[in-house]
Amino acid sequence: MQTHDGPSTAERKARYAILIRWWNGGALVMLVVLAFALFGLISGQGLGALRPIYCGFLAAMMALGGMVLALWRGFIVSNQQVLDDETGSRR
Repeated sequence: MQTHDGPSTAERKARYAILIRWWNGGALVMLVVLAFALFGLISGQGLGALRPIYCGFLAAMMALGGMVLALWRGFIVSNQQVLDDETGSRR
């Protein structure tokens, strides 16, 4: 009887690369939205139909989202380090 031990090392490395690409994309989008929200807040005129108070709320949400992304990045990198330790490979 065969047992399945989970994904192979190659699959895990491919998943790591995909997760990092998604993380980079998410971080870039959040940074752009944060910059526009701060611009609308600091200028005092808002962004289009968004009043300055809502720009402040948007900036706060992007800051909190950035913290979540930082935690996610920590989990991704720590899992990759575990994989590197298991396979004996170094970056």
